[in-house]
Amino acid sequence: MAAMKEKLIIRITEQQARFLADIVIQEQRSRSEITRQALNQLLVEKSNKYNDNQAKNGETKPTK
Repeated sequence: MAAMKEKLIIRITEQQARFLADIVIQEQRSRSEITRQALNQLLVEKSNKYNDNQAKNGETKPTK
C-alpha cells in the first residue's frame, strides 16, 4: 500500500464508535482501513450520482 500523505481528523458519536469497534473486530482490519473504504464508497456513490444527474440534464464535463 502506498504511503498516506494526508491526514483527516473527524469526530464521531459514541454509537458510531461502538459500531466501528464491532466492525474492526469482525473484519480484523484497522479503523483507518475501514474508514478509508467507507469514505471512498461514499465519494464514488456521490460522484456517480452527480455524473448521472449531469447526463440527465444534458450537461457535459468541462474539458481541460
